[in-house]
This record gives sequence, structure tokens and C-alpha cells, in this order.
Amino acid sequence: TGQRVNFRRVHGWIESCQREHGRICNGGDTHCGRQRSQLIDVHDNCIIETVENVKYVALSYLWGLAVNFRLTTANYQDLVDRPGSLARYWSSLPRTIQDAVTFVRDIGERYLWCDAAAL
Repeated sequence: TGQRVNFRRVHGWIESCQREHGRICNGGDTHCGRQRSQLIDVHDNCIIETVENVKYVALSYLWGLAVNFRLTTANYQDLVDRPGSLARYWSSLPRTIQDAVTFVRDIGERYLWCDAAAL
């Protein structure tokens, strides 16, 4: 078993960055022309669609050989803005994304971006 992550420490790093660097780390007004994006809401366990400047954690990872889950036009209505809807698809999410959802929740953040959950 590996060493556990100190989630309070990670949350403290984020707060320190926001406090010390302010607008530089928060993106400030650098976003020209907002685009629609989908994020995983780790509190409501669903995907949300937003055009607002929302703070989120981004997951950078390599896709495995098997692609078990992806937001598509076919499952979009089932997943977007429906609290709890991700539970139905949980077992088909790659373990990396499952772990990221748990991690984001544990560090006290609400939103996760990953390409599998974006159109």
C-alpha cells in the first residue's frame, strides 16, 4: 500500500496559491470569449454544463486501451444537470477518473474537468 495523500495539505496549497498569487492563479480576466464546457460536479455526482468562469481541477492522464465511458450525444440527456446520474455509469468510468473524483472531493473542491466528460 502506498502512502496516503494529506488532503488538508493539498487544500492548503491551493488556498495559499489563491491568497499569494490572486488573479494570476485564478485566471483573472484572461478568458476571452467563454466557451461551453462540461465538468464533473463531484458533490452532486453528475456532469454540469457551464459557460461561466468556474474554478475546477483538471485531470491530465493517458487513455488506456479500453474506452469504457465517454460523454456523447446519446447519453448527454441522462447525465447533464441530473444530480446522482453519474452513479449509473460509475463502474464504466476508468479507475483514474474514479480516483480523481474522490481526490477532488477530498481536497474540498467541487468541479473536475476531464476529456472523457466533455463534448
